[in-house]
Amino acid sequence: MDNFRLNNKESSASVKEENSRIVDWFVNMTGFKMTPNRMEMMEMIINHLSIREKLSPEKYKQSLLDGSISGQTFIDSLLPSHSKFFQDRSQIDLVVLRLLPTLLAKRPGSPVRILSIGCIQGEEPYSLALLIHEAGIFPSLVEIQGIGFSKSSINRGKSGVFQAGAIDMVSQEIRQQFFTPISSDQHQLNSTIRNQVTLTWSSIVEEESSITKHPFDIVFCRHLLPQLTPEARNRLLLTLYDTLSEDGVLMLDANSGFLGLAHFQPFQLEGSWIYRKKAETLSTNISAEKNSMSAEKNRSQLLMHRAKSSLKGGNFERAIQQYDGILARHSHNAPQALFGKSQALLKLGKYREALDASQVALEIDQETNALDSGRRSALKSLIKNLVKKKVTNRNSLLTGVSPFTKNLRWRKHLRNSGTFFPTYI
Repeated sequence: MDNFRLNNKESSASVKEENSRIVDWFVNMTGFKMTPNRMEMMEMIINHLSIREKLSPEKYKQSLLDGSISGQTFIDSLLPSHSKFFQDRSQIDLVVLRLLPTLLAKRPGSPVRILSIGCIQGEEPYSLALLIHEAGIFPSLVEIQGIGFSKSSINRGKSGVFQAGAIDMVSQEIRQQFFTPISSDQHQLNSTIRNQVTLTWSSIVEEESSITKHPFDIVFCRHLLPQLTPEARNRLLLTLYDTLSEDGVLMLDANSGFLGLAHFQPFQLEGSWIYRKKAETLSTNISAEKNSMSAEKNRSQLLMHRAKSSLKGGNFERAIQQYDGILARHSHNAPQALFGKSQALLKLGKYREALDASQVALEIDQETNALDSGRRSALKSLIKNLVKKKVTNRNSLLTGVSPFTKNLRWRKHLRNSGTFFPTYI
């Protein structure tokens, strides 16, 4: 019995060591962090792919590490595989209706170049193409490129076939005009819009990246930076700085607006925070907003007080807006602002966003030690509970149906998507 227990301990230690090497390999190959969700999925993916390759899980892991089999399918299965059309619609409207006409007027005859980095299946660049078409802007005046980090997702995006959930924010009018139902839960975007977008695969960690081949006037990099390791994030930001034209703008989500943006200057336009190179001379109004460090600190404290008051008063949407303003301009308060924002998102039932904000807050706190022990413990507990909730949601997909029906629909979803374990991280 003692020998049996000893062998079990040795076997368990060996599996942990192998898994640790796989984690390091994945991070080094992709630049993405190994989040709790990915850790939950990793063993399932390895077991599934090892059967497909007719190998034992142990042999499959070793083959990944020594390069004797391609690791792209494994990588693609762990990277985000789905998004939505018109996600964060206000920023897309701002670009199409305000920034794009301004840039076109400044350079008549020259096309404006737009990049969507981390576009998954192309939902974001295709959304831009749809709205540009609706706005009556000639396609020849705008060049749109989408770059993704999952080869299988990019290939699916080129086919234009999307699950019904990807277009649930698309109006009925646009659906009828530009999407063709090909099954009960799949729709295909027509070739007119697809031909306006160039989708390519790239890697954050490669020395020669397709990102830098041409300057871009508008760059979308939303919901990506918090997923990356600090090294990969800094590398990407420097690449984007070099890629951005001198009068170009960078579009970020609220949770990314403080992550190593030392080379970018934020400013607010129609309620959205956008970024330009610091070397760029901004408008007089923006320059006039610069205050001394002490004045900035006082303003930051005032904004934090207002956001906390909104949160306590139950005005959660307002609190989120206020915390976003703090994140955009007062990076030293990032952990506290993200903590408050996660609480407001949780109250609104926005669990994915709450998890994102909580994980980034904890990561920043590990470097700055800005949070007190109570908030730090609350964040860890919140992350643990949300990870469990997300796993349940991901494996169920549908509520109000029997477990047997859920299982059948989940298997069908995997089969149609072409990815074994789609993630929404």
